[in-house]
Amino acid sequence: MSTRKILYVTGIAIVTLLIGYYGLNTYLTSGSGYGYSGQPGSGTSGTVREFTIQGYAYGYSPSTIEVKKGDVVKITFISEDILHNLNIEGYNIATESVSKGQSSTIQFTANTAGTFVFYCSIPGHSDAGMVGKLIVDG
Repeated sequence: MSTRKILYVTGIAIVTLLIGYYGLNTYLTSGSGYGYSGQPGSGTSGTVREFTIQGYAYGYSPSTIEVKKGDVVKITFISEDILHNLNIEGYNIATESVSKGQSSTIQFTANTAGTFVFYCSIPGHSDAGMVGKLIVDG
């Protein structure tokens, strides 16, 4: 097989894998009942609370969000500059890492009251101050 054919077949395989990955991720993050991390998604019992959180070097805006226990929380995360993400401790849910202008959405039910840290897991970002708070009132 010629080098050109090998490159062509490899390119087709990569495109097919990317389409499959993004199609699956779209399915998982669209009202299918599961967020990006595979955690149970929205139930029908709580109020839906939607937030848009912007990430930048090195912070979030808003840096604190507050909901009531039982609310369905939908967060659309948008990177304003470089590669960032948003991880919520205690809920074990995270957005995808996205570059400038891209977004990733997660949805979950706030079923545990308390204050939970959210942070960027890109090395050095949380240490530089890229952290926030999710407050779930019981």
